[in-house]
Amino acid sequence: MVFNPGTSKIRDALTHKEIRLSRDDRLFLQDLAKVEFISSDIAQKHHYQNRKTDPTVRLNRLVEAGLLKRHFITEQGRGQLSVYEFGEDNIAKAWGAKRSHFGANRTLHHELVTSRLYFKLERPNDFRKENRFTKKDKQFIQERVGGRHDYQPDAMYTGTQGETVFVEADSGQYNRTQIHTKQQAWRRVKQVWGQPGHAFAPICSQDNIEVYRV
Repeated sequence: MVFNPGTSKIRDALTHKEIRLSRDDRLFLQDLAKVEFISSDIAQKHHYQNRKTDPTVRLNRLVEAGLLKRHFITEQGRGQLSVYEFGEDNIAKAWGAKRSHFGANRTLHHELVTSRLYFKLERPNDFRKENRFTKKDKQFIQERVGGRHDYQPDAMYTGTQGETVFVEADSGQYNRTQIHTKQQAWRRVKQVWGQPGHAFAPICSQDNIEVYRV
């Protein structure tokens, strides 16, 4: 079920700031609640494709209102992009989401690979990132691969046949040993991997493993 907060919750979260949200805005925010970070090119393709103006004009308006926070990133082949997340924890909470922080161990590049995979997979309804794993999810991981934290995938969702699918993002830095170790640990689970075109150790799709260039 799509979470669609009421106007009062949005106004409370905005703390004295108000903005009228369009249908496009709401769709963007619903997806943002799933993936935490969305780049301007994805917003252009999936949320604001019918607008004549650059989507960053509207998104920057949401930044000014306090709904969003903006970052800048340069991606190979795409140039500089704006990247958006919820502006504050209470804004994210109003949309049934959590904010996570990127840094040395979880870069913005990595988070964008996960985000792009969500859209490549056509927005699975129950797509959830690691910080949203349920107790049942953690039990499933424990049963299949053991309790090591580095064996947890970046996200999970339910496939078309009702199977659990592990999602793993490689921002291009994994070596072959790291990839092989995770793939073997998850050999009893369907896997989806995402990599940029310039990945250090490119992966090929195989039985039980789908790979997307994102």
